[in-house]
Amino acid sequence: MSRKLLVVSLLGLITNTYSLGAAAWQAKEIQECPISKRNSVWLDCVPEDIPAKLPYKMQDGSVKVLETRGTVFCKQGICEYQYQRDSGLWDSTNEYAGQIQQAQKTPVVLLRGYYLGNAEDGRIVAYLKGTGPEAGGKAAPALQSVTSKSFNQASIDSCVDQWSNAFHKENGEDALIMADMLDEWETLCKAGKHP
Repeated sequence: MSRKLLVVSLLGLITNTYSLGAAAWQAKEIQECPISKRNSVWLDCVPEDIPAKLPYKMQDGSVKVLETRGTVFCKQGICEYQYQRDSGLWDSTNEYAGQIQQAQKTPVVLLRGYYLGNAEDGRIVAYLKGTGPEAGGKAAPALQSVTSKSFNQASIDSCVDQWSNAFHKENGEDALIMADMLDEWETLCKAGKHP
């Protein structure tokens, strides 16, 4: 009997801990979706300060503590949640996650309770469900800082060449440069980082 009481007490403590985490983190109507720090091919719409799990009210009225991050793939502009099988392959959960203008396959880490869409300037953003264009609201405004910091493609290309030269100097002239390396270097160059 005391073991059951201990388990119930621990569950109560865990729920209270997640509730405190939820209270400390406030959902915004729009989340930006920058390039992921872990993988330059992915976008990551989840803020760094959010807890890994939060309590969510389910459709049946119950409350469950669930992962805050979900994996979404957008194919031909339609986005849906995916899960990874033990084999490493991805399968759809048949849960809609928004629409974007981009037609290529776009992998995104999305916050539970949000959907993907485009801002006025075409960038991909996450809208809190019940807000944004799919709920009859306005699209996120264009970023002012992007136009004021317009990147000169020639200087970015020059910077990528510097990264390429540094790579060959360290690994030999015959070392192969993969496409994802070029993408990563371009991202670094846009952030003002040089070798």
